[in-house]
Amino acid sequence: MEKKLLIVDDNEYIRNFLKDFLNLPGCSIDTAKNGREAVEMFSRQNYFLVITDVDMPEMDGNALSQYIKLHHPYTNIIVMSGDNNLDSFSKMGIINYFSKPLNLTKIRNKILEIIS
Repeated sequence: MEKKLLIVDDNEYIRNFLKDFLNLPGCSIDTAKNGREAVEMFSRQNYFLVITDVDMPEMDGNALSQYIKLHHPYTNIIVMSGDNNLDSFSKMGIINYFSKPLNLTKIRNKILEIIS
């Protein structure tokens, strides 16, 4: 069964780069430019994994993660941030977070671990 992944970042370059880099067998990847767009996408599609930036306009990664935890509790979340203060995410039970600049090998390995 194909696993649906969603990459959420306001930086178009990062969204497209991660989508290309994470082209994994058995997975399809969508992208959203902010949390609000991601929530709209959830109304049409369930996602196995969401990879989200924290600092975004309209709806940030913190609010998006809270929405996912409340409405889609079985969706896995990976948080990416340029800020090393990720305490609010660990308090929500999100243990998969990476600081920017990203270590792409570690992110890819974590995703492979989650989807296996």
